[in-house]
Amino acid sequence: MDALLSAVASDLVGRFISFLVARFQPPDDPDDAARLRRLLLRAGAVVEEADARLVTAQGMLLQLQSLRCAMYRGYYVLDTLDIHAAGGGAATAKRQPPSGRRRLQTLQLVVESLETTLRNAKEFLDLLTRCPAVPSRPYGTYLFMERCMFGRRAEKELVVSFLLEPCSSSVSMDVLPIIGAYDVGKRTLVHHACADDRVRGHLSQVLQLDGDALTVDDHQQLAGHLPPPGGGTTLIVVEYKSESVDVAAWRRLCASVRRATVDAKVIVVGRTEQIARLGTAPPLRLRSLRREEYWYFFRVLAFGSADPADHPALLPLARRMVAKVRRSFMAANVFTRLLRANLSAPFWLGVLQLLSRSVPHHAAAFGAHPWELIAQCRPYYIHNYSGGPLFLCYEQYKSPAAAAPRPECCMQNIMDGSMKPGPGGEVQVLIWQSPVPPHYDYLLKCRLLEEKTQTPPQPMLEQGTKQLKRKRRSRTQHTSSSSSLSLSSPSDEGL
Repeated sequence: MDALLSAVASDLVGRFISFLVARFQPPDDPDDAARLRRLLLRAGAVVEEADARLVTAQGMLLQLQSLRCAMYRGYYVLDTLDIHAAGGGAATAKRQPPSGRRRLQTLQLVVESLETTLRNAKEFLDLLTRCPAVPSRPYGTYLFMERCMFGRRAEKELVVSFLLEPCSSSVSMDVLPIIGAYDVGKRTLVHHACADDRVRGHLSQVLQLDGDALTVDDHQQLAGHLPPPGGGTTLIVVEYKSESVDVAAWRRLCASVRRATVDAKVIVVGRTEQIARLGTAPPLRLRSLRREEYWYFFRVLAFGSADPADHPALLPLARRMVAKVRRSFMAANVFTRLLRANLSAPFWLGVLQLLSRSVPHHAAAFGAHPWELIAQCRPYYIHNYSGGPLFLCYEQYKSPAAAAPRPECCMQNIMDGSMKPGPGGEVQVLIWQSPVPPHYDYLLKCRLLEEKTQTPPQPMLEQGTKQLKRKRRSRTQHTSSSSSLSLSSPSDEGL
């Protein structure tokens, strides 16, 4: 009995000591943090080498994607530790583990996961050395990421594989649906796949169609543009911007291609699951970037060539910005250009306060998040740093970079209050010039609100909405009268 009591007492004392050690242990083990930094350097070297190689095997692409995810998670956790070390943990408490012990456990798990991933990458590295090299990329990670499609390499290879496969013998054309939400990179993915050297030499021509404005004239012109049998493979890109699909118009389009008896590949791009039924191949669904992946993307673009470790006060501000922009590519590109040009804490804090005011203001005025309004092409506000008069954006659109002269006003002018609107408070704003094919200019039409109000005057809001509807109708009529079909060569830079 005494031996049993002694064993129980020893066990309880040991458990109590272990609890005290775990309870009062420093939250971040410097050894694990140092190991993680070394592992991230190794992972970055492997990823950089893979980016310089033409990898087409789906198995290798999946392993590369797994390595990227582990690397992005490692940077996310490491930046989280730096934020807490700099005293910025309270600002992001909702995203952080509740205790130092849990942060330590998360750090250990990430280190073990990255070590395992790198350990299992030996065969991948052997196969990687046998892959052909591709032209070198620009110096500097942020320059490469700003001018290249991010996070879609495996998806691009799927599209390239679809385009290079021989046309099916059972049907006259193969159809690949690409489904994704607004601002997820659907058209960018198609453009990068068509710009691939392997695809350029395979396709005879690329035709574009506006799926929302297909007419009988389009079908007749399409038949005229198709090559004779044996004249090569034609790619037809059909884009649906609305939530509905005109099935009758789609069937007429398919009939026109079948009557031509040519080899044709069709890529259907849209936001709704309805287009999945149009495909002969499994649909490709594009999702938003993961939290850690988007953080890496935003972080690299925001700091540019600067080392985030040299600006510890900016990391918590950047983390809070990321939480407010809902992983939008457009938001990342617009705001990171502003942040990269001014690496000062007051300026970054001003941008964060601008975003913080914008979300509740739009919720009160429109009952929706600002990025939801942008995705639905509805009017929304643009705030500035000083909290002065607001601008009401009633139309957003994009145009090819060389289509027309660019407006002199940019997003920076609105945000810093230096905007000088024209008569009636109207102004056209260039918010972003995409360096990625197809190189669109993203533009806004705005109106200055004379007073700082919680909601815009109802007549002005209705007028902006009506102008947007009229613009859409006029574009549809113009497209119908001049045909929604456009022709480009696969050697062109963009579709």
